Order: sequence, then structure tokens, then C-alpha cells
Amino acid sequence: MIKLKPIKSKKDIYIAGHRGSQGGNVIGNTTAAFMAALYQGAELIELDVAKSKDGTYYLFHTGEEKLRLHGRKHFEEYTDKELAKMRMHNIFNDPTNYAPEKVFDVLPKFKGRNCIMNVDRSVKYWEDFLPKLDALGMNDQLLLKAAPSEEALKNLEKYGPKIPFLAIISDRNLDQIELCEKYKINFAGVELLFTEDSSPIFEKGIVEKLHRKGRIAYVNALQWSAECNLNAWHNDEVSITGNPDAGWGWLADKGFDVIQTDYISALKKYLAER
Repeated sequence: MIKLKPIKSKKDIYIAGHRGSQGGNVIGNTTAAFMAALYQGAELIELDVAKSKDGTYYLFHTGEEKLRLHGRKHFEEYTDKELAKMRMHNIFNDPTNYAPEKVFDVLPKFKGRNCIMNVDRSVKYWEDFLPKLDALGMNDQLLLKAAPSEEALKNLEKYGPKIPFLAIISDRNLDQIELCEKYKINFAGVELLFTEDSSPIFEKGIVEKLHRKGRIAYVNALQWSAECNLNAWHNDEVSITGNPDAGWGWLADKGFDVIQTDYISALKKYLAER
């Protein structure tokens, strides 16, 4: 079983598949996408959580209702009955055989497999969601991701203190690392966001400080729009279009333990060969 901890070699970097691995007729945040991610060599599967009108938790990234469901309502306004009849649309805008899947139907399918399920966008549901997540008996395979706030951390301490937690923190609020340390939680590491090479993250040696405390440093290599800059432009797009040394290589050299990507196989190959 994978044990997330600071890596000893750049070749040991963990790869997180963004929403699994999507493409063609396979839509992210589905069992198929998660299986595809594992097939390509991902160690972590990043997934999103949304709640229906009936209070059921689904794998879905809110804000994509029009794109994926051709719907006009917010996800939380749909009933389970309505969602069961829907078919999500693929990258070609054609309907698939996939309806939105329920979180607690899917996660048990991966219990005991050599992977970590990185649970995102659930923070506003934690009072109800975390006890259900904890009850799966999968804490050694979970990594709960959210931006830390006093309210979120209090809920985590109360409802899911044993679930490994990954705090999403930008270089503008690095003091939130200390905030996380004040709570009795399983503080596993930090996803670091930065927009410039000269970020305080590197000037202050934040990655090294996390490692000294046994915590991981996670970076997001995604590039989903022209304006999206989570990584000082050392991203998937730069890497996949001919200059991986300036993208993934730069991130690896900064000591990150986990790289989240849309291109699992290519990143895996690059890290193995560099």
C-alpha cells in the first residue's frame, strides 16, 4: 500500500491524476476515469464532490452543469431521480453512457488497491460528509484536500481528525501552515500555489520545512485556461508541447513530492527517463 511521505529521489515523485484520467468518451470523476488513471501509472486520484438536492454525494465538479449535463440548474438543485436519468457529455459534446456516480458507491471499489484517493471540493459538507468518509475504513488511502480556515479546521478536528489532510495554501498566506498545526488533525502536507519563480515558497524554504516535519509538498501542474497560473507557468501545457524540463522538470527540481497532472503517462515516462 502506498504510504505518502517525502520522497528520497526525484524518480520517486508521486503522480496525481486530475479527476482520474479523462479523454475521448471517458469523463473525469467517473469509475472509468479512475481506472484509466491507475492503468497509466498514477498513484493518486484527485476527485471532486458535489451534493444533490436529496443530500447524496456525487463525483462532480460544480460549475460544469451546462457543459457536462446540459443543465440549467446548479448541481445541488437536482434530485437523485433526475441525476440517474442524465447522461454526461464528453469532450465532443456528445452524450455518453455515464450518469453522475455516487461517491460512496465508487470509493469502496478502490479499497485495498495501491492508490490514494485525493478528495477535493467537499469542505462545505464536512459536518455530514466526514463521518461517512471515516466510516469507509479507508483512511490509509485517503487525502482530504481543502483550503484551511478556522471553521474548516474545527470541523475536521471534530468530525474527521484521523483522515489525512492536505491544505491548499498560496504563497500569499503561508501563515496558514502554522494555523493547521494548531489543530489536532492528521496534517499530511500542503498543496502550494504560486505565480512567480521568486515566490516566498522557495525563498523561505517551505518545501524543506515541510519535509523536516514528515509532510509532503504537492504541486498542481494543470493549465485549464490562458489565465490559469497555479505554478509560475511551469505546467502541463509547457511540458506536453515540447519543453518538459521547463515544466515538470522545474517542479521536480524544487523538491515537490506529488505532481498533479492531466497527462499521467507522459509525466511518468519523463520522470523515469530524466
